[in-house]
Amino acid sequence: MAEDFIKWYLQPRQKELKADLMKRFITSLENAGDEDLRRRIEAVEDTGMLVENIRQWAVDYKEAGLKQGLEQGKRELLLRLIETKYGVEVREQLTETLRQQTTVEALDQIGEWIIECESAEELCQLIRASSDGIS
Repeated sequence: MAEDFIKWYLQPRQKELKADLMKRFITSLENAGDEDLRRRIEAVEDTGMLVENIRQWAVDYKEAGLKQGLEQGKRELLLRLIETKYGVEVREQLTETLRQQTTVEALDQIGEWIIECESAEELCQLIRASSDGIS
């Protein structure tokens, strides 16, 4: 989709339409509250720079989505493992704590603890004791 927009935008005709499109785009960002992105767009000096920015934003967006999806998938798997090994109640107790973990490394560590811990109490203690340091 980004590439289709870039191809259209690089065509030399319809300069007024392109200018209007950028104004509307910036206005929509202002309304959405994305100040950082709005500033980045306003800083664009020429078409080539806009094209490169759009390409990079598409890559960044895709990478962020993949990372978020990986983290969410790991969280769900860990919660299923907790439920299987320790029961629904322990899963419910730890759901919010796992949602607060913001790195794949932290989630991997919790996965190891699920395997290693002999009891639900031991697992809960490890996760809660290190939740500030893990994320």
